[in-house]
Amino acid sequence: MQAARTTAWVDELRGGVPLAVWRGPGGVEAVVSGRAGGVSEGPWASLNLSASTGDRPAHVRENRRRLLVAAGLCATRVRWCRQVHGSAVHSAEGLPALDLLDAAAQPPDGDGLVAGTPGLGLLVFAADCVPVVVARLDGAGHAVCHAGRRGLVAGVVEATVAVLGGAAVAAVGPCAGPDRYEVGADVGAELVDRFGPGAVTAHGTADLPYCAVRALAAAGVPAVDVLDRCTIGDERLFSHRRDGAPGGRQALLAVRREPT
Repeated sequence: MQAARTTAWVDELRGGVPLAVWRGPGGVEAVVSGRAGGVSEGPWASLNLSASTGDRPAHVRENRRRLLVAAGLCATRVRWCRQVHGSAVHSAEGLPALDLLDAAAQPPDGDGLVAGTPGLGLLVFAADCVPVVVARLDGAGHAVCHAGRRGLVAGVVEATVAVLGGAAVAAVGPCAGPDRYEVGADVGAELVDRFGPGAVTAHGTADLPYCAVRALAAAGVPAVDVLDRCTIGDERLFSHRRDGAPGGRQALLAVRREPT
């Protein structure tokens, strides 16, 4: 059965940075950035957060600093991966405490992150792929994953939920939408085989949010808040499909706040 699709995302402006914000159980908060609020120029304008797409390192550093201030986190309390469109999931506590403001930092390969420690931020980048956040209902942990078309088929969503454990709810951030994400017949067949006929529309476009929700339902997550914004069609967001390379990336950054 498909999980319920609701929307509990809200828009907030924090320190000049527009964010979409989701609040889950146990003090979990996830923020998704967009293009506005940064210092980058040209195809990376303006809040590009990726250090691997050709932007000036000083600009990336300042953009990341602004996101950290908006999220209330310090640079060494965030864990992230070099995303490879796979299904590998890391325990954040087992990763080195890298500095997010160091553009030369080398995180491990992977597409999922799980944390049981309050105050530890988990970050994934995206520019059409699906960013997902999962929060345990008992407040014992949270997780994020980067789920592109290949990662969805590989099972990164289910793997992330399995490592997190326990009953949970989830939210899906902005991604390539079903009205714009054109795919070939081979890719469409692969998605339909994996997620059912709803994975591809009558127009031959792929519905990545549907696939993510189906994956979450299969993993036992009963409710999903979907931010219904298409990266390809919404100029407030970065999109590799729309703009090509070089280009910027937004991010989903999730943290479970310390109990007060």
